[in-house]
Amino acid sequence: MPLIARLTPHRFHQWINRKRGRAEEDTFPTLYRANTSRDIHHIADSAGLTVTYMEFIERCPEYLRIMAFTYLVVLNM
Repeated sequence: MPLIARLTPHRFHQWINRKRGRAEEDTFPTLYRANTSRDIHHIADSAGLTVTYMEFIERCPEYLRIMAFTYLVVLNM
């Protein structure tokens, strides 16, 4: 999902969120700076911190709510 977010223009995200019932002005540019283990460790190290535990939790992708079928399929996996 982060790759798709990076490759699609902001206007596209506004359009999708408008379809989801959100106002365009509530859609903000996507900036990924610390969404990998490597990035988090690097940032922590540069700040003098140590990562002692990390857990990645993946929930049902909210972007699938546009189509109930896909959302329910992923939700039940």
